[in-house]
Amino acid sequence: MLEHGLVDSKADLLYKLRRVFEEAFEMYGIAILNCALYREMLNRKLCLVIHRLES
Repeated sequence: MLEHGLVDSKADLLYKLRRVFEEAFEMYGIAILNCALYREMLNRKLCLVIHRLES
């Protein structure tokens, strides 16, 4: 946005709103991916086992 002259600085309201929406959609995408992976694990009847390493 700065390179194309849409805003004057990072303090511009339009720039901040764009950043908020960008981050929100990124987090939404990660949540959708996690739900899809979990559903796939359930459909395939997979389980996740975590073992503690002994030192």
